[in-house]
Amino acid sequence: MKKRIFSVLLIFATMLSLCVTMHSEEFSTPFSLCDSSSGWSCGRIDSGYGENSLACIVLSASNPGDIIISYNTPTAVDMGKYTHLEFDWYISDIRMFDHNTQTQLEVTSSGICDEEEASFSPGELGLVNGWNHVVLRLDNFAHLNRKNVDYFRFYILGLNIPDTDKLIISFDNFYFTDGLGVNDEPLSFGGNSSYTPPKPAEDTFNSLIAGDSDLNGFVTIADAMQVFGYVADKTSISTTGVLSADVGGTTGVSLIDAMLIFSYVAGHVTEFPKNPTLPKIKTETNIKGEHIVHTTYETLSPVVAVCDVVAFGAEGDGVTDDTKAFVYAFSYAEIQGGGTVFVPAGKYRINGNLSIPAGVTLCGDKPFSEDMKENSKAVGTVLMAYSGKNDTKPNAPAFITMGNGSGLKNVSIWYPEQTAENITPYPPTVYKAGTSMTMSNVYLINSYSGIVCDGGSNALENFEYIYGTPLKNGFLINNNFDICRTENFSFSPYYWVNCGLGQPQNQQLIRNFTYNNGVAFETQRIDWTYMLNISAEGYKYGFYTTKSSTGETNGHTYNFSFSDCMVGIYLEYLSPISYLFTKGTVQAQTPVKIGSSCNSVSFKDVKFNTSAESCIEGGGAVLSFDNCSFKTSAANSTAVNCPSVALSLTNCNFGSGFEKYIVAASSSKVINPSADNTLIQNDCQNMQLVFDAKQTSVQIADNTEYNKLCIMRPGADRLYQVEAEQHTDISDLLQQTIDTAYKNGGGIVYVKNGEYRLESPITVKQGVELRGSADSAHHASTPTTDFLTDYGKNNPDGRALITLEKYSGIRGFKVTYDKQGKTTDTFIPYSYTIRGNGSNIYIFAVSLTNSYLGADFYTNRCDNLYVRNLDGAPLKNGITVGGGSREMIVRDCHFNPHYNYISDIQNTWQYQLKNCEGFVVKNTKDLLMVQNFIFGASRGIVVDEGAGLYCIGHGTDGARISFEARGETDKKVTFINSQLVVIGSTESMEYINFDESFSGHIDLVQTNMWGNPDNAVVLKSTGSLRLCGGTIQNGGTLAVSTKGTNLIANNMMFFNTRLVFFVDSKSANVGIYGNQIAGDGNMLRDKNKIAWGSDI
Repeated sequence: MKKRIFSVLLIFATMLSLCVTMHSEEFSTPFSLCDSSSGWSCGRIDSGYGENSLACIVLSASNPGDIIISYNTPTAVDMGKYTHLEFDWYISDIRMFDHNTQTQLEVTSSGICDEEEASFSPGELGLVNGWNHVVLRLDNFAHLNRKNVDYFRFYILGLNIPDTDKLIISFDNFYFTDGLGVNDEPLSFGGNSSYTPPKPAEDTFNSLIAGDSDLNGFVTIADAMQVFGYVADKTSISTTGVLSADVGGTTGVSLIDAMLIFSYVAGHVTEFPKNPTLPKIKTETNIKGEHIVHTTYETLSPVVAVCDVVAFGAEGDGVTDDTKAFVYAFSYAEIQGGGTVFVPAGKYRINGNLSIPAGVTLCGDKPFSEDMKENSKAVGTVLMAYSGKNDTKPNAPAFITMGNGSGLKNVSIWYPEQTAENITPYPPTVYKAGTSMTMSNVYLINSYSGIVCDGGSNALENFEYIYGTPLKNGFLINNNFDICRTENFSFSPYYWVNCGLGQPQNQQLIRNFTYNNGVAFETQRIDWTYMLNISAEGYKYGFYTTKSSTGETNGHTYNFSFSDCMVGIYLEYLSPISYLFTKGTVQAQTPVKIGSSCNSVSFKDVKFNTSAESCIEGGGAVLSFDNCSFKTSAANSTAVNCPSVALSLTNCNFGSGFEKYIVAASSSKVINPSADNTLIQNDCQNMQLVFDAKQTSVQIADNTEYNKLCIMRPGADRLYQVEAEQHTDISDLLQQTIDTAYKNGGGIVYVKNGEYRLESPITVKQGVELRGSADSAHHASTPTTDFLTDYGKNNPDGRALITLEKYSGIRGFKVTYDKQGKTTDTFIPYSYTIRGNGSNIYIFAVSLTNSYLGADFYTNRCDNLYVRNLDGAPLKNGITVGGGSREMIVRDCHFNPHYNYISDIQNTWQYQLKNCEGFVVKNTKDLLMVQNFIFGASRGIVVDEGAGLYCIGHGTDGARISFEARGETDKKVTFINSQLVVIGSTESMEYINFDESFSGHIDLVQTNMWGNPDNAVVLKSTGSLRLCGGTIQNGGTLAVSTKGTNLIANNMMFFNTRLVFFVDSKSANVGIYGNQIAGDGNMLRDKNKIAWGSDI
């Protein structure tokens, strides 16, 4: 594709030569054209394989080990004025670069490695399978002598290659350039970029358009994109229609617009009118490239696009191949630094493959509904996939490959050539490797393989409202090293049959295939994953965990349904850390099958229904079931068939029809079963069987607000753009623009991609949204709008940098304190970055690179607050909510030291371990927290005075104390599916700490805890705690110590613990029952005999 784009530009540049004098000066210097093996340490020359169709250097490997290839120039090269090294890099399978490998790119001026060097991590490049164009910035490496560059090296150590695979790596076209069109990031873009190695004519053309200095005004872009002619002697392209916005976003048009549409002209114009009259240019005041899209279907927030595919020639008629238009649109958005490419309603035939670049979102136009089956009719934007039919190679390119911080929203994807009568393999529909990506409201109508997240590493994915009929694999994730959020998935044969596209399909044939072959959800090596509200119907495995070469799965799932499956949940391998399943239904031939190596699993409020031999079979060490039910429709079946497993079953219901209820190890505990008394007595004669009404289970409230579709809209769908030079202080201009929007009834104040200084505080007023270029959650390293600031220095109690008034919002940018210190002894206090001041405020997809104090919603009351994907590396506090506020939602927020690119992970983390309180809650009512996470804190989450909240899926890692309660509260506090980890501190570490000041009650339901605590749970208050379900993998010296706190603990599983419960004389009520200890250890020390329960 790159070669075709280049030819278009070159032809157009040649045409322009009639009116533009070409410079004779070269715009690049070659380093190696890879047409000879001279200077290369290994590899072969392939004359038909290169990206320029001439030659390239090729290496291949089929055995595990190391690859090292270097290049020494015969004569050192003087880069002169050039600042970048650009080259093409082919990789056959990036998944072989797993996280255990050490890999680096190096450029030196010493003739050897490691001296006078510039080095780069390939993991930051966003590489994809196939050819990648790589741009390395060299002018910010002081040790590199750019007048004497003579050495390049790539190495990968610890290469992982499966026996049947071969890795092919090729290099081509090394040039030194000025990085034209590339942002200031040291590592620019990978993944099939449209930018090709420079050639003189093309360089001249690019240099002319780069600055867009109003070279001419010949191009008119119409709504319908009706290009009708090109006149060589006038160097003009003409269109019909009235101008709504120029493609280049330049207020008027120039050669850049001509370049962007010329591919359309070259492919479609057959007759050239003579000397057409060109209309004058007209633009709307607030539309300069970026513009608000008027969609056919209602959206939760206005869509601001940098371009749409129609402007690049897409027909959307279901017949014309629109691949090229999509590629050009992505390339344009990438050149702009990111943003949204809009795809209007229509059917777009795509014969090729698509790569969405870093920071770019593909956004279609389709309905959005909480009930996905209401959306089974595929209307709006439909992508018709034709590539990859019968391609079963493991590294075959996906239909869509996602770059770092990219997005895919509001589209249906359909394979027209797939039929129920002859189901045919295809590569994955969507593939992701790298950091951050978002998919929302995507209909996978009949994908063979739906979504695959793999590669050397991937992290921080956000999936929501994904539905359809994936046939072989629905969702597969491996090598995930930071939280993946997976929410609102629905897979079923129902969707393809009812999509309304193509010929009618036989639902029974589809169900036969998925039932015998399909895996709806598959997880391999993942370090925590959050799964919420997922369902699968009619698959071989509804939910399947296994292992890869890098490890196994841990995480949790809340609110799930697996029905009509051969096996509902198949846990073949699990991490020793365990897995939590809470609130779900599993109806299958075998609802749950567990491998013998699975250490522990905890089920809470789950309904199991078998049509075969058993509801639960297999298992490793221990299993816990609390308030679960078991039913059968088959004769001679067993509810729980786990002969070698220590079970805890508390308040479970066994339906009629079972031949046996329980087959398990003698150390099993069965409390208050609802069952046939004779049968349960017979099954449990060698186990602990207890009937005691006092030994209850926690009842989980049916809180569905987490699934609420929150509308984030300003007061009006109007766009106000802030035009400013990068790296200048835009505070006054930004505030003036916000004020103008406010006076006009509201709107979106938009700041395009780039770095801008914000040295004075601003206030976002009622009805106004401040928006940057990102339309999806993004890592701080992803190119987007970045506000650099030094405001608030040494004044932590001062005014916040950004104040949000009622009915206002912010989204799509990051804030960086670029003059903040870099080490633990040089970090500087600053005031809060964000402060709320009123009701109905929203925040979405904002990254706080290194805020000292993140977001304050406590100083002022902020009812109906909605915060989502507020991320970063806060040093002192991430988010504090309270102030008497009601009805708030804080969800999917992610704090981790790796967001702080100004410093490094270790310095940031060590400071946070001593100083940071991640999430602080005090004086709230009806606060809902969902799927938040923090790594690096003195206290991960704090429940403080007056707090009232309901939390699903909180995670704290890398903390000194993961969870702390303090102050007085009489409100309900409930945490479900929490993961609490303490590591890294030199001070005393605890998973849970109840401070002496705490008075109130907290339910911790389904909690996994691991790490290196001194003591695991330390309760020093007069309050009370309910621990129900979950695992403590390492209890330290003393797992649970209560010194005055009332405690009920049931169905907990303890590992590596010498003493589980210590009760002192100050406690009045301590109940312990249904808990299990794996290995040596004592359950209780209670000199005053205060504790009660069947574990005594």
